[in-house]
Amino acid sequence: MKPISRISMLSGAAAPDNIHHGGLWSVRAILCLVIVVASMCVMYFRCDQNVLLGDDLFYRYVLPAEELTTPNIGRQVTNLADALESQSNQYFHTNGRFPVHIVVQLLSGAYPSPAFAFVSALLIGAIMVMFVYLTIPRHYRINPLWWLLTALIWFYLFPASDHLWYEIATGMNYLLPMALVLLWALMWHKLICNPRRQTVLLVATSIVGLFTGWSQEGFAVPLSGGMFIYALINRRKLPLSCWIPLICLWIGTAALVFAPGNHHRIGDGGGITGHILNGINLYFQIRLIWAAVIIVLIAYCFRKAKLMQHFKDYPAMWFSCIIAILFGLIANTYPQSFTGIEFFSVILGLSLVCRLLPDATKPWHFTLQCIATILILAAFAWHQYIIIKSSIQIKETYLAFIDEYSRSDDGIMTLNQPDISPAARPWVNLALRHDSEWALYSLSVAYSGNKRPIVILTDDEKMLLTDPDKFFTPSRLIPGSANAYKGNKIWVKGRNTEPLKVTLKRSNRQPTEKIINLLTNSAGKTFIADIQPKQTIVIGQSDTLTLYLRPSFDIARIDSY
Repeated sequence: MKPISRISMLSGAAAPDNIHHGGLWSVRAILCLVIVVASMCVMYFRCDQNVLLGDDLFYRYVLPAEELTTPNIGRQVTNLADALESQSNQYFHTNGRFPVHIVVQLLSGAYPSPAFAFVSALLIGAIMVMFVYLTIPRHYRINPLWWLLTALIWFYLFPASDHLWYEIATGMNYLLPMALVLLWALMWHKLICNPRRQTVLLVATSIVGLFTGWSQEGFAVPLSGGMFIYALINRRKLPLSCWIPLICLWIGTAALVFAPGNHHRIGDGGGITGHILNGINLYFQIRLIWAAVIIVLIAYCFRKAKLMQHFKDYPAMWFSCIIAILFGLIANTYPQSFTGIEFFSVILGLSLVCRLLPDATKPWHFTLQCIATILILAAFAWHQYIIIKSSIQIKETYLAFIDEYSRSDDGIMTLNQPDISPAARPWVNLALRHDSEWALYSLSVAYSGNKRPIVILTDDEKMLLTDPDKFFTPSRLIPGSANAYKGNKIWVKGRNTEPLKVTLKRSNRQPTEKIINLLTNSAGKTFIADIQPKQTIVIGQSDTLTLYLRPSFDIARIDSY
């Protein structure tokens, strides 16, 4: 039985007769293997430098029913039973990603490094192999440049590429669902090509479908939606047995989306309007979707027939990508929340590119492929070596900082960041900074029950410890009755437990702010907001200071109530 309509390009075109050229074929096959192994090694060494901060540190413990952020975190996760107990609490109160977060908690608590690095290395290897087999036609797969392009996309072009794969919580929340989506698509394709006498494959595809749907909404919702439209269109042609994996996929997605804990998350972020505005802003911060858009436009202008044929052959792929784009407008927080959009976009974009490119079947084509691959792979390895070396420096610095904090009396800290190579700087994550509130809060909770909140003094604030009079100068005084002084934070002399009234100026820093300011003619206008006291500290023998966090807008004045 021929497939009704493909979600993948697995069947591909038949290999040209002259594609096998003895030694050249073997060299290219070896290069493809080297690329996968090198990518796995890079992923291992980068993940092995992870320091537990933020979500990674909280997921180390059995989470209470109330909230993830409570200072009264429970005991450390030591086995699967602890992880199940913790995620039962979170499923009903905070988050619906039950299976994925069980893995996160096991890697954070029960099986510390290098288990996370090992699992991530296996995942990236599996993802690369499945992605190429899903996206690239059969006669192109032996070209090592496609494999190298896959590695470059994953290590450089996804959002938040400085930390996305290399922290336990984000890595498992995005790498694991990717692997599940690709695995399910491959299994589904094999099943739909020959649904008879494949009981084992049917059961396996159904089980994988359940966990794929119950993984991460940025992947599960688009895939489930795309497959729903596909199944609706082909409802009279689909064999009865092929509905079982689809139903399992949808059941898993329902368990994820309608988790009781998701009601708490939906209320965050300023409601639907706030999420849409944030989503529009995030679209200006990602890359792969725009590359896919450009590819589609080029195909529409110059290869319209091939574009239409691609849509007819792979409708589920198109539906999933479109749903991912629309879903991102209402389900978003940070750039990495668009990882699912980027994932479906790169599948669509590369599969379409393969339709547009001519076949390269001459021996000199293969020689050029090998030479180009070796040169680019050498540059990739060199750059990743620099990044790993910088990551080791960061890890050593942060572990020393944590050790110093654990022995401090008041949580007032200084931090000298390591000297990072400019070549590595965009791809390493300086997770501990004076303004890293979530990371600092997690350390405070884990090591002191939040009794010693951490305050990192920046270079221009260090004089507060040695000579405060040099800090409190007229040049730092902010206009207003609060007598507030500006550093990287806002400082007020004395003990203050009341909020301050701050007058802020609207800016044009973000694209959405420019649009809103243009429509409302509010650029440069001011508005009033409150800032709450963050912490009171004592310097010297008796001087007391209260600090407030600086808002992201420009400050016009600060007044007391």
